[in-house]
Amino acid sequence: MAVCKWCGTQGIFVRTDENGLCKKCEQHAPLRIIPAAQYIKHFYDNAHEVKTVSSKVSNFNGAIAQAELL
Repeated sequence: MAVCKWCGTQGIFVRTDENGLCKKCEQHAPLRIIPAAQYIKHFYDNAHEVKTVSSKVSNFNGAIAQAELL
């Protein structure tokens, strides 16, 4: 029995792709993953450019928040 890694749909008739996503999520997941990955890269790059520790922590927290959405 297959289980979708994104939405958790499971059942005998559920089919998943090589990434473990059902047909519905296979189409919609990239629309959420790509922007989140861009935000994570933005926060990560900013964290390495700023000089204060509080700004670095703030940027890393932003990256973590975006990663948790995935």
